[in-house]
Amino acid sequence: MDGEAYTNHKISSIKKYTRTPTDEEWEENIKNCNLQSAPGSSNIGYKPIWHCGKKMKRVLKDLAGFIYRNGIIPREWTHLQIFPL
Repeated sequence: MDGEAYTNHKISSIKKYTRTPTDEEWEENIKNCNLQSAPGSSNIGYKPIWHCGKKMKRVLKDLAGFIYRNGIIPREWTHLQIFPL
């Protein structure tokens, strides 16, 4: 890939994550989540998100868009815990 094509690809990839996801992107990502995974520090797993109504899905999607556009991530979301099994 030449330099210009690489730069254009990189910019388009970055733009994808600096906007509110489309309804299709949001639904696809929710459908691909592991419903058995443990919740993070928010204590909200994927199951409640999977089962919430249209209005709540819109609120969560808009929140994700706000975070992507502004680069504001709650400090608690940057911590992870790994437990050996």
